[in-house]
Amino acid sequence: MSSSGPPRNGDENRQGGILATSFLVAILASMVVACRMATRIWLVRNVGWDDYTILCATIGILIGCGLVVVEVHYGLGRHKYYLTDWQFIEFSKYSYGEWIQTFQTLMFNKLSICFLLLRIPVEKRYIRPIQGAIVFLIVTNIVLTLLWIFQCNPIAGSWNKQTPATCFTDAQLQRIIISQAIISIISDFVLALFPIVLLWKVQIELRIKAGLCILMSLGLM
Repeated sequence: MSSSGPPRNGDENRQGGILATSFLVAILASMVVACRMATRIWLVRNVGWDDYTILCATIGILIGCGLVVVEVHYGLGRHKYYLTDWQFIEFSKYSYGEWIQTFQTLMFNKLSICFLLLRIPVEKRYIRPIQGAIVFLIVTNIVLTLLWIFQCNPIAGSWNKQTPATCFTDAQLQRIIISQAIISIISDFVLALFPIVLLWKVQIELRIKAGLCILMSLGLM
């Protein structure tokens, strides 16, 4: 497809590794969440919003895995030089959809953590920041998702550059993705530290308290 010469490494194919990684993540996530849901439904008998949202995140991972399979079929894992124009357009279309899925999966995953924190009996002053984080995550996700969906007018121009369309520049698209990444990193950091703040006020032996705080801080890794 490319007008330049072939890549130095030839038709290098990494599709097997991409598929293996995608299936592994999907299977592990499904197993963990299935065990969690079974425990909450039949043992604890207490299913909450944190369970519903992590279930949505898992469904998002499965959808993403399906999209990766289709993308591989159209050339993901191979150099653009070896793809036909039609293959690259089809790949771009499903890649466009995968980014939408990624935004939603990240949001539901973090919402699940927020709702889980709300299960912990804490003072009211700690509840407001968590509720604020929930609203912030939902609003920013809606804004970034809509910006991504309507990056071109008409929308088909997002994946088919042969379609006459008015689109965001590559730099603007990168800002959308970077904004999502920054929000994700900051929210991960805050949500990983928040349980430590709550736990530090619990009346237990200092050595045990420090050990638990270190364990919870592993969420930052």
